[in-house]
Amino acid sequence: MTNGIRIILKPILITSYVFGLRIASLSSCSKLWFNVLYMLLLWSIYFSFLPSVTSTFKKFHSLIEDQVFYWYEVCTTLLSVAINIYYNTKFQNCLRKLDIVDNTLFKLGLITNYDKPGNKTLWFVLGWFVIVILTNCCTSWFINIEFNYKFKSALIYIYLLNYCFHINFIGDLTTASILQLVYFLYTLCHL
Repeated sequence: MTNGIRIILKPILITSYVFGLRIASLSSCSKLWFNVLYMLLLWSIYFSFLPSVTSTFKKFHSLIEDQVFYWYEVCTTLLSVAINIYYNTKFQNCLRKLDIVDNTLFKLGLITNYDKPGNKTLWFVLGWFVIVILTNCCTSWFINIEFNYKFKSALIYIYLLNYCFHINFIGDLTTASILQLVYFLYTLCHL
């Protein structure tokens, strides 16, 4: 039972790590510098690749409002990445404390059945993935029909344009999953 909470959060933490939002400590030998280097590499590739892709779609970037909202999302994402790096040790301590509460409840004889919260977290990740795929495909299909662009190039453009929004959403789902686990442990304590 020492890693019960970490096992529940593992799908959402791995997704956050792969997409460059959070530092993952999936094993005891993972180094902080490697995680930060991965995040810097991912975001530098994103920002170097983005202007070349968006330059081909000049029709969509003509409005000032679109540019303001897009760069607002980019700044919000970079700020959340910086906050996640800065507060990584506090986040890991929070997970350790939740593990301690879980172990204490187990030693007191309360059975912590994590099937329901674990399934919810897995459905969060799968639902997020399906929503990302469907919204990007539907928007690309619309661009394909309305502006006569190729579907694949429109899909890449829309994915890059909405990347920050989707990453912020998975960050919100991480917070919701942790709050769900805290509520689950709270209800176990007050049985």
